[in-house]
Amino acid sequence: MLSYTTNDQTTTCETGNPIDDCWRCNPNWQLNRQRLADCGIGFGQYAIGGKGGRFYVVTDSSDNDAVNPRPGTLRYAVIQTEPLWIVFSANVHIRLSQVTIAFNHFGQKLVQRMPRCRRGYIHVVNNDFTQWEMYAIGGSGNPTINSQGNRYIAPFNGNAKEVTKRVETGEEEWREWNWRSEGDVMVNGAYFVASGAGVEVKYEKAYSVEPKSASFIDQLTMNAGVLGGRTNKQSKWTDGNNSVVGGGGMVLESGDDEDNSNYMFWSSAPSPPISNSILFPVLTSLSSFLFLYVTTSSALL
Repeated sequence: MLSYTTNDQTTTCETGNPIDDCWRCNPNWQLNRQRLADCGIGFGQYAIGGKGGRFYVVTDSSDNDAVNPRPGTLRYAVIQTEPLWIVFSANVHIRLSQVTIAFNHFGQKLVQRMPRCRRGYIHVVNNDFTQWEMYAIGGSGNPTINSQGNRYIAPFNGNAKEVTKRVETGEEEWREWNWRSEGDVMVNGAYFVASGAGVEVKYEKAYSVEPKSASFIDQLTMNAGVLGGRTNKQSKWTDGNNSVVGGGGMVLESGDDEDNSNYMFWSSAPSPPISNSILFPVLTSLSSFLFLYVTTSSALL
């Protein structure tokens, strides 16, 4: 089995996580980050239009003019005819209709919204939820949620064992929503409240990649987090002048949020002295089906 060494840490390549196995086995992976474009799965597997393009930094989170978007906005980037590799300089909200959430570790001090979905079709597959304080997966506006091959470890709080939460919606309404748990492992009293239809056809739009057994979760998520560790400068994206672009957390939603909470979708573990950037190749249009590969430990690539 192949392995690579970074700052005295040896990591086994073949984890079973198809994204990491595709590009992280090269010991010089940091020299060719666009290799990641060849490793997509799920709804974003064909979004490779930015490969070979120049880096574009999103500095403006507004989306006020769809016809003539301002330079610096995400919309301006995706309407360009040239290939672009898009980097976010700050926290952003991304609104999508079909989302794959895979191979992440959601852990200490996370409270809720992992994710928080409104409408849309969400495939939550092979993630490790080791802690939450209120709930893990929430939704409103009738989203379809397909949870497969995850591990949910409930907190010791007896009032917070439920994985799911329907936000500000009565049971007479949400019982028709299509939410299911298949092949998930429930630990420490965790439980998933399913609803809607159990037939496979109802989840076709919320199925993007074949789930692996939840028994392999430790291996599948072993590389979730900061690439190479906090002290490894190879894991930081720079602007070419050796200056590190500031990063932050990312919130994923498929619509407007009605959950009145300031808790976001990132880990609150201490940050390194210089934050990592969020490197996320948005390579087609705002309405494209993208794959979101989110890590929620101390910083993001």
